[in-house]
Amino acid sequence: LGTKKFFDDDYIWLYDTAEYCVGIMHEQKKAFPVAYTKFDQIIQSVLTVEGKIAQGAKCYRYFVDNHSNVGAITLAFLKFCKQTTLTFEQLKKCIKYIPYNKMKIVQWQSHRIPIWTIITHKNEKTYKLFGLTLMKLIWSGNDKIYIPFGIRPVMHKYTRSGYQFPNSTFKDSVRGVGKINVMDRKNAMAYKKKQNLEDMRERVANGEKLRVCLFVSRISCWNFERLYEILDNSPYFEPTVVVKPFMYQGEEAMADYMETTYNALASKGYRILKGYDHATGRYLDLRQTLNPDVVFYTKYWDPQFHENFFITNFLDKVTFYTSYCFDIADHPAVMNFDLNNAVDRYFMPSSIHKRMAEGIMRNGAKNVHVTGAPKLDMLLDPNYKAKQVWKPQLTPKKKIIWAPHHSDAFPNDLYQFNAFFELYKFMLVLAERYQDSVQFAFKPHPMLKPKLDEKWGKEEADRYYARWEELENGQLETGEFIDLFKTSDAMIMDSISFIAEYTAVNKPALFTIGRQTRVKLNEFGMINFDVLYKTENSLFDDIVRFVEDVVVGGNDVKREEREAFIQQYLAAPGGKDAAQVIYENMCDEILNGERLEK
Repeated sequence: LGTKKFFDDDYIWLYDTAEYCVGIMHEQKKAFPVAYTKFDQIIQSVLTVEGKIAQGAKCYRYFVDNHSNVGAITLAFLKFCKQTTLTFEQLKKCIKYIPYNKMKIVQWQSHRIPIWTIITHKNEKTYKLFGLTLMKLIWSGNDKIYIPFGIRPVMHKYTRSGYQFPNSTFKDSVRGVGKINVMDRKNAMAYKKKQNLEDMRERVANGEKLRVCLFVSRISCWNFERLYEILDNSPYFEPTVVVKPFMYQGEEAMADYMETTYNALASKGYRILKGYDHATGRYLDLRQTLNPDVVFYTKYWDPQFHENFFITNFLDKVTFYTSYCFDIADHPAVMNFDLNNAVDRYFMPSSIHKRMAEGIMRNGAKNVHVTGAPKLDMLLDPNYKAKQVWKPQLTPKKKIIWAPHHSDAFPNDLYQFNAFFELYKFMLVLAERYQDSVQFAFKPHPMLKPKLDEKWGKEEADRYYARWEELENGQLETGEFIDLFKTSDAMIMDSISFIAEYTAVNKPALFTIGRQTRVKLNEFGMINFDVLYKTENSLFDDIVRFVEDVVVGGNDVKREEREAFIQQYLAAPGGKDAAQVIYENMCDEILNGERLEK
């Protein structure tokens, strides 16, 4: 922070900072005993995509733990304010070193007495006469707010996409006791959404169908099959699948997910668009192409989004969200991200989830509706005809899925399911040991492979995955899993989402607990966890006992307990599919519930 030449080669990662300070000067280093990193080490650690992901994850986790809770930060700041010995005179000496404090002051004086002053700072301009504020002007894009004498009410002019809003009157500004309604961008978009809703209802009345965008980024996260079918047969909606670029693992992984997902869903005859053109490097402008009336999300975390597809680009549209996975972890923040709070309706799988959300979400869960989980519809359907996806065998064999998670080196306040690193050799030996009686499908979490690429090296990780493909009684599964689940006999796992999803098929599952495993589940997760088998004494011996006694021997003592859990907690309300309940919610939100089919 200055203009003098310096020779210091010590830098600080965000996650190594202390006292909320990221701008430590050379002469302050003794006052901040933090871990420093040499510049060449920094460069080496982010040369690869995997390195960028790893460092980004650490920085993001630090942000979540230390900067994402506004209430806690405010209390900490007030505490520091009360305890500080810093005076304003001391502070004034520091301000000149702050490079982002760019303030332009133009002043007309007479005998050193200020007559007329214009102060410009960021997006504000203040006009003063003899030191008294006459007017403040604040702008953001086309949004301009005029504040006479620095006191509200305001005169406001806003122009966007052909719409021009008239200047608000004094009466409009002070409507409501103790409240002043300033039409900022959010309110302007809400006004536009209201206009769009009226237009949508009029179009439906005239026989026109509304365009629905269903986002998906990885084929393993696709859970709209039933909903797509319902929307496609509806007189009110026309669904289109948009394969959204998955931004978190680098361009190579993004392009691979894009092609795999697009090809899998296109083969089923869906209307489908790619969100990214790998040949041109261009991202789809959805508003210019499809221009959907309704946008449906299954992911909430903004680092996984390109800005073209995040909810901030669709605040004037009707938006819905249901999680691609089943929320089981004791990680309340996943319910309280910006997207979760901003959508018109947030569909949750159970009343327990809604009760949790009411104490977590900033909006008090006012947009939450219990619908069941659409990802479970086909798993719960006894009439679903599953395709045979297992390798042909000369003799019938029991079919076991091994589904390890990737959560190694997670922060101590989160769950950690990383038994894979104790089991990866043993499971290959197990498959060979039971080659005459059992088939094994290796179904790793999608994030495990990039973690192994970084930890083992890509070549060794590729070899390990290839060994599963090459086994006569083994196979590698990285795509959809409905048919795999339905045609299996059991699962060995520590994959968190599969706790509920595999329970839905009512088949025995063994949860592997390793030396560094941390089972931190929410209220729903702990109830579900009770109906699983678990390793308790010896990890290897308990797995062998599960295979021989429960799977091959058929001694499934938890079957009735699972059936009761499924009926009480996993089935959608009203005896319907979750997709049907979601469709009725969509009609209720968009069409006031007046046009639900009989």
